[in-house]
Amino acid sequence: MCFLVVYHGDGCVSNVGKVVKAGPQLLSLGDGCGTIGHAAHEIGHTLGFFHTQARYDRDQFITVYKDLMQSGWDDQFTPQTKEANNNYDLTYDYGSVMHYGSRSLSKDKKRPAVVAKDGNYTKTLGSDIIAFYDLLMMNMLYKCTDGCGRVLEAKGDWQEFEDNLDGRGANTERDGYKRCNYWIKAPPGKEIEVKIVKLPENADVDGCKHAGVEIKAHSDPRRTGYRFCSEEDINVTLTSNASIVPVITYNREDRIALTKLAYHYV
Repeated sequence: MCFLVVYHGDGCVSNVGKVVKAGPQLLSLGDGCGTIGHAAHEIGHTLGFFHTQARYDRDQFITVYKDLMQSGWDDQFTPQTKEANNNYDLTYDYGSVMHYGSRSLSKDKKRPAVVAKDGNYTKTLGSDIIAFYDLLMMNMLYKCTDGCGRVLEAKGDWQEFEDNLDGRGANTERDGYKRCNYWIKAPPGKEIEVKIVKLPENADVDGCKHAGVEIKAHSDPRRTGYRFCSEEDINVTLTSNASIVPVITYNREDRIALTKLAYHYV
């Protein structure tokens, strides 16, 4: 088994990708590396991300002035080959947490060594904020979204939807959940009826904390929806207050969690 060990070492340092066959892989968060942005940046390396400024197509988006840069840092700006650097057809993201700042390595902090070709983006470089593209690319790299989540178009006739979340081989209850997000969508002005057909077995506990389904049939999708995890809930039918019903299936157990719903608009 491989695992990550974070320690207080010399600087903010991580390998790119998995480099051990078994046992610990080290990640250093030394002095000055204690921010969320630093930690996310180094974990991004561990999970396989290069620096954004090292993309093979970076010269289309930034200008690097090496004569203004501190010595010894050239390798942080060496472009990758196209073969080694899969960006999943996503364009250059100046706000990526994997991008160095314009003056991060400048000899003179008043003179940026990296300048965005879209000048309005220059101050965006070096963000501590995890960007949407960072999350999207990570999901694409690890195929987290494959077969999970989509828009379900409601019709006048009943249709059935089935979702099967396996336990991913876990031996014990996980701290986190595997979850999928769906939208049941009806034409504007129509309401949606959702009927529970099947729920995960042996998951009936307070809070439905092990596995189940959450259906947001009320008008405010920000509010927690109705959660169901008991066989007693089969055939419960909800009528929405809107033409979109978010549905969340989830599982944190070492077993299959099968949910089946029927839906139509009225």
